[in-house]
Amino acid sequence: MNNTKIMIFILFIIIAASMVGVWYFVNYKEFEIQYEDRMATIESLDKAIANAGQVEEDLKRKNTELAEVKEEFEKLKKKVQVRVDIPKLLKETEQASLDTKVKFNEIKIENLVPYEGYSEIPIELQIVGGYHDLGKYLRKLEYMKLFNVNAGTLQLQPFIGREGSNKVEINMTLNVKSFVLNDTGGL
Repeated sequence: MNNTKIMIFILFIIIAASMVGVWYFVNYKEFEIQYEDRMATIESLDKAIANAGQVEEDLKRKNTELAEVKEEFEKLKKKVQVRVDIPKLLKETEQASLDTKVKFNEIKIENLVPYEGYSEIPIELQIVGGYHDLGKYLRKLEYMKLFNVNAGTLQLQPFIGREGSNKVEINMTLNVKSFVLNDTGGL
């Protein structure tokens, strides 16, 4: 009887081990595969989240660059007139000369030179006045932003005026450009 109990016990252990083996190969192996798949999914999501953070940083950097470009564009746009009204341009230039006590000898406006997005109007001004008056006139022109005075050329010569005049005057030839944005856009 003892042998029978031992045999039943051994048979029970073999059946239990077989059941564990079947469970392992049927259920646990499948569970391991699902676990590995889920871990791979989690890892890919972590990478996607990290990439999303990088995209946000790139977007912020690009937005900052865009803001800087827009700011620079606005600065350039303020320096360049969108349309030029030549009589108004001449009137304002003449008023500036009256305000600073300089006299015009001649104004030459040359043909419009078109470029992509903008055009230039070359202008030559021949002006007579005192040294300080001419400086005030140049400063006023630059402040009015009618011309790009800094990009122009300047020639100074002594002016031989009326006989008996003790006031020293200078003849200034100023070559400047007025810029106009084309209607199609620019910059």
